[in-house]
Amino acid sequence: MEKIKIGLITKPQALKGAFRLKPEILDLKKLKKLHEIFVDGRPYIIESVTLRDTFVILKVQDIDTCEQAETMRNKAVFAEIEIEKSNNLDLVGFDAIVEGLRGKIVDINNFGSKDIMTIEFDRSCMLPIIDGLIESVDYDSKTVTLSKQIFDQVAVL
Repeated sequence: MEKIKIGLITKPQALKGAFRLKPEILDLKKLKKLHEIFVDGRPYIIESVTLRDTFVILKVQDIDTCEQAETMRNKAVFAEIEIEKSNNLDLVGFDAIVEGLRGKIVDINNFGSKDIMTIEFDRSCMLPIIDGLIESVDYDSKTVTLSKQIFDQVAVL
């Protein structure tokens, strides 16, 4: 299994060495099953994983103070984890197709409980990434096909 980037450490959390992780995968429950992560190529054994709406709190062995956690700020976190490519948030730059209408995915952010995708059609459109919205992802042609029915319900133009 290869190591993939699962997120970015944003800041320490509390005083005992835990830190916040901005996840880059959609299925956060897979993070609960991890036993080890890699930061700067160094392995760390996971002591606990707490899932929040917009971030994950990780506590690892050998990082026991807020100051030690601060040294991890802005570092990428990798793990040997099995995920489907469609669960990866790296869709920025892909074309988005909604029943013949074609646009470009220009950003994906997390402003609350759901990731928000911004697509440029003839004007900008924002929509939450919810179950069923993404019908398929073609990594070869860099296209994402979206459900017309769900798009019509959730798109903010």
